Amino acid sequence: MSAILIRRALLIDPESKTEKRGNIFIENGRIHSLFSTPSIADIVIDGDGLIASPGFIDMHSHLR
Repeated sequence: MSAILIRRALLIDPESKTEKRGNIFIENGRIHSLFSTPSIADIVIDGDGLIASPGFIDMHSHLR
């Protein structure tokens, strides 16, 4: 698998009350590190102007 680096995205984590710009390094399909910059990545994505956050769920549902 490839290594992916998303650079300078706005990282938001409500649980840890984190909201700052940083890097996301993904290796073998899993997030390997946040905020650090690895020396080698197969794919580099410019995250400037993008937001990275944990998945959202829709709490609005109609059960019948």
